[in-house]
Amino acid sequence: MKKEITTYDIMEKELNKNKHLIFNIFKIYLYTLKTKLIDKEKNSKLLYLIGIQEYFNSVDIISNIYYELFLDLTRFKEIIIKNNLMMYNLIPISVSLSFRKNYFIPLLFNAVFENNGECFFEQIITHMKTHNEKIEEALKYVIENIKPERKKYLRLIKKENFEIKDIDDEVKILLDEYHKKFMNSKLNLNIAEKKQNLEEEIESAIKLVKKIPDNLYFNIDFTIEPEDQLKEEINNLKKILQ
Repeated sequence: MKKEITTYDIMEKELNKNKHLIFNIFKIYLYTLKTKLIDKEKNSKLLYLIGIQEYFNSVDIISNIYYELFLDLTRFKEIIIKNNLMMYNLIPISVSLSFRKNYFIPLLFNAVFENNGECFFEQIITHMKTHNEKIEEALKYVIENIKPERKKYLRLIKKENFEIKDIDDEVKILLDEYHKKFMNSKLNLNIAEKKQNLEEEIESAIKLVKKIPDNLYFNIDFTIEPEDQLKEEINNLKKILQ
């Protein structure tokens, strides 16, 4: 008999594939080495970018899974309080809802920079390939072509003391739109067949949120020169391996 799958089954599978982000860093070096052996004239910066994009794809997936769980747990808490259900469920839900800045920042970053289905790094890579430009020129192009209505959100990405209260209605609409599009296109949650009851959903969500790794690395700094940006990102990634 075919096993009925839930949205949590799908998210757990993707989480298991991507949560060991540390290993994805090796793709940067393996891809670069392999390509250089084939074509020594290849642009090394472009190769590093492609490798780094693999890493941030995983960051994006985990951030969206975390946000989905955050939305679910928030909804469960509201249902329990509104309907005076068994209050013991509120304790694990409240613990699991503890704010994690390191997942909201990359989610907001990708929501701000998303353009025609391409994320920040994909746009840089596409521009370098299409126009045969250097990374400095491509980076400048992508930053300058952020959708005008989204530019104001960059202040939140760079804010040191970013908290859940900073996600106002405007920001939430942006996050929700990006998140919904991502979950439908990248994780394909609509293939889930089984409808769980509230108790089962709560247990599944809490179980899964506990598997979210804490050692997420995400750092984008627009204050340094574009040419040094890639070197800085690579050096920071290398430090994690030490």
